[in-house]
Amino acid sequence: MSNTEHTALVTGATSGIGLATAIMLAKNGFDVIMIGRNDKKLLKIQEDNRHLPGRLNYHVVDLANPSDIDAFSSKILSEVDSIGSLIHCAGIIKNGDIDSHGPELLDEHYSINVRAPYQLTRNLLPGIKSCCGQIVFINSSAALQSTRKDIIAYSASKYALKAVADGVRARVNQFGIRVISIYPGRTATQMQESIFQYEGRDYKPELLIQPEDIAKTIVYSLSLPNSVEITDISMRPLNKKID
Repeated sequence: MSNTEHTALVTGATSGIGLATAIMLAKNGFDVIMIGRNDKKLLKIQEDNRHLPGRLNYHVVDLANPSDIDAFSSKILSEVDSIGSLIHCAGIIKNGDIDSHGPELLDEHYSINVRAPYQLTRNLLPGIKSCCGQIVFINSSAALQSTRKDIIAYSASKYALKAVADGVRARVNQFGIRVISIYPGRTATQMQESIFQYEGRDYKPELLIQPEDIAKTIVYSLSLPNSVEITDISMRPLNKKID
C-alpha cells in the first residue's frame, strides 16, 4: 500500500470496537484520524499510543449534528490529500418497544446509526476516490435477523445501514472502492454490558466476541489484494448460549 492508502478515519474511536480498531490500525502502520465526542478521552488515547508505528490524531465531532459533520468534512479534506480507509464504528442502542416509546426513539437511532455514516461517506467520497480507498460499516447481527421486541428502533436502523452500504457499494465499485459490512453478534463493550444489565443477565465479557477480534478482521479485510472484495462478514460468539 502507498502512504495515502495508510490514512484511516475511524468514528466512535473513544471506546469499544472503534477504539480497538484505531489502535490495531496504528499497530499496523496506519495513520489514524480518530473521531469522537470526548476530547479528554481522545487526547489520552493519542498520548498513550505515541509509541505505535502509525500516528493517532483526533477530531471532536458530534455525529448527531449534521452541520458538525459538514464542518469536519471540509476541514479534513483540506488537511489530507486522500483517505485510504473510512471505518464507521460509531453507533447507539437504546432499549424500548413500540408500546412504550414513540417515534423519537427511532429518530435518535436513525440520526447516529444511519444518517451520520451516510452523510460522512458522501462528504468524504472525493478523498476516498482519489486513492481507490475502502469503506467499512460496522453493523450488527440485528440487521440480518431480529425478533426482539425491545430493540425495534435499533434493529430498524441497522437494517437501513445495510441498505446504505449495499447501495454505496453498487455506486463506488466502478472507482475501485471496496465496501465491507461487518455484522458482529454480542461483543464485550460498555454498550453490551448495559444491555446485559437491562436483560437482568450476568455479564461475562470473556464469553463474548472481543473488540480486538473485530479490529483484526477489519485490518485483514483492508489488506486483501485489489482483485477481491469481501462484502459481508457475520461474526458470532463461539458460545451460542449467550448470543
